[in-house]
Amino acid sequence: MKAVDRGIPSDVPWYEVDRHRPDGLVALARQAVAEDPDPDRATVVVHVSDDTVAELESGDYISKATAERLACDARIEAVIHDPLGYPAGIGRASRNVPAWIYRQLRQRDQTCVYPGCTRRGYLHAHHIRQWRNGGATDIDNLILVCTQHHTLLHEGRWTVRGRAGPDIQFIRPDGTPYRPRAPDLVPTS
Repeated sequence: MKAVDRGIPSDVPWYEVDRHRPDGLVALARQAVAEDPDPDRATVVVHVSDDTVAELESGDYISKATAERLACDARIEAVIHDPLGYPAGIGRASRNVPAWIYRQLRQRDQTCVYPGCTRRGYLHAHHIRQWRNGGATDIDNLILVCTQHHTLLHEGRWTVRGRAGPDIQFIRPDGTPYRPRAPDLVPTS
């Protein structure tokens, strides 16, 4: 495809156009951020884990150099990690989960953590050890659940126990752990 096909003068080679696309994206994002009154909606979260690669919240990767360049003009959100590598929370300072902790939950859980549920939208942060019972608003005491399973926990008298991650258990109102049954095997012939 020639550069002229994209409304760019014909004397500009296509590879020069492609090289400047990220700059155009940054310019558009900068303008959108400046005009947006809600800082969380305009925040791009980048997780830097090694010397060469950074991960966007969407799961896409960019170079660390690109992340550093974007950070020059960006709103910076620092996440402090405890000695075990977990992002520090706010403890008992508030029951409400701040946006920066919620973003960490989205990165960790990605979907509703109820066994077999794969919903990605309308997720709620839920305290494993309830706030009213002394639970902290820290990432290791929070899980993401969809609206249906959040209702089950609060109004259906279900509970959760364990540490956030693969060991979390959902407990029925009668005190027995929920174990999803294996899908029925359907004969193929």
